[in-house]
Amino acid sequence: MFRRFNIVLVAFVSAALAGIHSDGPSSVQAQDQKNKIASENLLPATTKAWFSVPDGTLLEQQFQKTQFGQLTQDETLKPFIDSIRGQVKSWVNQKNVRLGLRIDDLKGVGSGEFCLAGILPENDGDQKLGRGLHGMVLLVDVSETEEAARELLIKIDKEMQEQGATREEMEDVHGVAVTCWKLKPRPNSLRKNRAAYQAIAGGWVVASDNEDIFRDIVRRAVKVDAIVPDETLASTAAFKSVTAETKIDGVDPSHVRWFIDPFGYLQLAQAIADEEQEFRQRRDDWANTLKKLGFGAFQGIGGIVNFATYDHEIVHRTFIYAPRTGDERDKRVFGLVDFRNRNDAKFTPPAFVPYDSAAYFSGVWDMSSAVKNVGDVVDAFLQEEGLFEQMLVSFKTDMKIDLFEVVDSFDNQLFIVSEKHESETGEINDESERVLIALKLKENADIALDAFKKNLIGPAAEMKIGEIDVLEIDTTAEDPELENLDDPFDDSFDDLDIGSEEEEETPKEFSLFEKRYIAEVDGYLLIANRKSYLEKILALKQTTELQDCEDYKEVAKALQKLSDKKRVSFQQFGRIDQAIKANYEMLRTGKMGTSKTVLGRVLNRIMTAENDPEVREQQVDGSKLPADFDKHVAPYFGPMGWVVETTKDGWLITGVVLKKNSVNLMVKNNEEQDEKTPRR
Repeated sequence: MFRRFNIVLVAFVSAALAGIHSDGPSSVQAQDQKNKIASENLLPATTKAWFSVPDGTLLEQQFQKTQFGQLTQDETLKPFIDSIRGQVKSWVNQKNVRLGLRIDDLKGVGSGEFCLAGILPENDGDQKLGRGLHGMVLLVDVSETEEAARELLIKIDKEMQEQGATREEMEDVHGVAVTCWKLKPRPNSLRKNRAAYQAIAGGWVVASDNEDIFRDIVRRAVKVDAIVPDETLASTAAFKSVTAETKIDGVDPSHVRWFIDPFGYLQLAQAIADEEQEFRQRRDDWANTLKKLGFGAFQGIGGIVNFATYDHEIVHRTFIYAPRTGDERDKRVFGLVDFRNRNDAKFTPPAFVPYDSAAYFSGVWDMSSAVKNVGDVVDAFLQEEGLFEQMLVSFKTDMKIDLFEVVDSFDNQLFIVSEKHESETGEINDESERVLIALKLKENADIALDAFKKNLIGPAAEMKIGEIDVLEIDTTAEDPELENLDDPFDDSFDDLDIGSEEEEETPKEFSLFEKRYIAEVDGYLLIANRKSYLEKILALKQTTELQDCEDYKEVAKALQKLSDKKRVSFQQFGRIDQAIKANYEMLRTGKMGTSKTVLGRVLNRIMTAENDPEVREQQVDGSKLPADFDKHVAPYFGPMGWVVETTKDGWLITGVVLKKNSVNLMVKNNEEQDEKTPRR
């Protein structure tokens, strides 16, 4: 459903980093941008998605200062990057006739901000949206390059005619000359009357596919002094809160800004998707369902991205605006996502975390509260009131599992650690990604382990690693003991003489891990995706721990300066080069469609339709990528990290990427260290 808006957005970012404003003003002129009206003051309060680059030239200059920018210029990687840019431009130029503008059309035109926005009229959720009420808008500041912009419109005339569009005369809008293009209807599309509107108004190129929205924005652009603040995106409580919370002292202007009204965006994306259909299809309105359950408390999400700021390659901030009202639905929703660090939990890596890990994550979550409040959500999505309660009773009666008792055995803190594993010959494959999840336990640890032994996600087998009891669960295998069990929640109509003769194949259950290896050790429940990784953890010998590594300390120091440790709920550290190596190799060798990495499994699940073959064809040609990752790619990716802070009105996410030093900051030679007694 998000495809149309996301296609344009991806192209927009690509174009920005490719230098849309390459012939625009210098960074000195960027100072003048502060005195100009910003796009959020031109767009209506009904804007549901907004992406803005305040100064394209400045963005390009700052990006090129980073190691990521240097990577795009590396001669060994340039063929692949140019290929991707070409694919994106070609793809979008073919599809994005919607606004009547191509990416290359904008080169040398903008002199300041450019933004893309999606707008949707207010809707109570029960009213069906009429076709054509929503719209997309492109705004480009051409106040310093208006002559070039007028030449652009002349060029567009020829391009639109070549695409079969028909130019129609329109009356001036508030004294501004307007071009209207009637576009050829798409085959098998509900929306037959498609049009693109373009004008230069108040120093802006304004383009939209909706006449009413177009007129509204042109009016504000030419009558700046008459703008009613309460009518604009900038006036909404969610936008103001996101702007205030994501501001970083001393960082101005931001290089990229964005905002989304979560439920408005869902409706917008669905409306865009609906008009591409041949006929209107019946669908479940999950967005409206979630709002009625109280998730409407999540009113906005947005943030900023800056390149080459302070000592950071990238610094970014995101705020999820969710003000609490105190009503019952509100309490239930926030009970599901209670991340407050009430017990002053520490985020320092535990002793079982290897110093050479690719990534480490730790967080706090009141899981007991989540289970107590999830019932209404489960019932709503499965469309049967009281179903969750039936599930709890069934677990307790049939499997002797008290879900509340199991969850209460955890101590509300979880850890995730991963590494990429190379064979003795240095080979990387789709099984090189190793992941371990650790849950801190209370004293009654046996309760949780016993629940896994009775699981219904695959047959379980017990084994030993050294002296430690380990449970192996295979989610891909059939469990003969479960085949004859009745499903208490089966609402199928197998007992009725209806339906087709051919029985539909049950879709395969999705799981991030094909196998799980579970053990309880030193107060933690450890769950690994590879037996060999759990073996490594259990036999760990190291004198240098992750928290002692210089790159970890540098990232932690940077995050401490940008956050309030009293409010932190989650903390993450990663070595990007190590984290992406397995997926890079899968992409380079054309095996991403069958990859068993976490990213590969997620992509394959999302991008494979129900009737498609089980093996997905890789969409990106990685054959032009250099084979030697460590030499040509890894030097451009430094360490990164982020934290999540719980605030009174939501959650603030702050992240950094640091430059990779010429000297590897991670201790490499473990053989030179004095061995400690094994921890396990």
